[in-house]
Amino acid sequence: MSKIDWRPILPDDLREYGTVIDAAFRLSSPLHYLNDFPVWEPTIPNQPNRFQLGGWTEGRLAVTASLRIAPYRTETETLSLGLIGAVATNPADQGKGLGSEVLGALIAEGESRGVDAFALWGSESPLYKKHGFDFAGIQVRSTFDHLKIEGELLSGFEVRTGWEESIAEILLTRKQGLLYRDADILWLSRHRGVEWRTLWQEGKCLAYCGWNRGIDLANLVHELGGSDIGMRTLLEFITRRYTFLELLHHPSLEAIGITSWADPEYLAQFRTMNTAKVTPQVLEKIWLSGMDSC
Repeated sequence: MSKIDWRPILPDDLREYGTVIDAAFRLSSPLHYLNDFPVWEPTIPNQPNRFQLGGWTEGRLAVTASLRIAPYRTETETLSLGLIGAVATNPADQGKGLGSEVLGALIAEGESRGVDAFALWGSESPLYKKHGFDFAGIQVRSTFDHLKIEGELLSGFEVRTGWEESIAEILLTRKQGLLYRDADILWLSRHRGVEWRTLWQEGKCLAYCGWNRGIDLANLVHELGGSDIGMRTLLEFITRRYTFLELLHHPSLEAIGITSWADPEYLAQFRTMNTAKVTPQVLEKIWLSGMDSC
């Protein structure tokens, strides 16, 4: 096998990097992986918690994978999560074990940075099983006719279309879940396919939702945040106007009056490093939305 030269993915690699990922995920124009996952776009600056590795052979990018390390705040403590994505092998270099090698390098990098658990999204694979990943966590995919919304709703509100800076303000100040930094807002706002809606009353944004992150979350409301009454009101508004959508959510929404009769499914594949902090019970309470996931 040809020698592999390993180094971080740099901004100048953007074109080749995007081409390899699109080919690995069998995407062709107008679909592009980085349109739906701009978190991995190497030209976006100020991402010290992002580690992107590429392996080159014979002058071409043969394999790549990326890691983002972010804090996750539970009710009682803060975990360090390593979110893995954009694991891609050039079709010309598949079957050489390069995917396993780059994934192992990411795990070693995360371990050196004190990651408590890794998470990735993908189908069942011998590659991920080999590296200690297993399905865990809970999510629910509900058609709107499986939802029941109970509790007080707002009146006299306005619903706006499109990305708003107020969405970032809510994300940056949320008490639980994956925590964002100011530097994250640029890539969050660059999701080109997401349909955003925000709910406003008396000049204040009270809730937001988003759906349609392209290649894997089409017609799924994968974002919902804000005040309890704001989220109930906005979701009730959406369910009446966009009946073809479904809601991807955690069962904990029952606490604010949003109940589903759909069956739960696994959230992601996890590899736990700190078994004292990240127990099976903790994994069941973790919720990673479509924008949180990589």
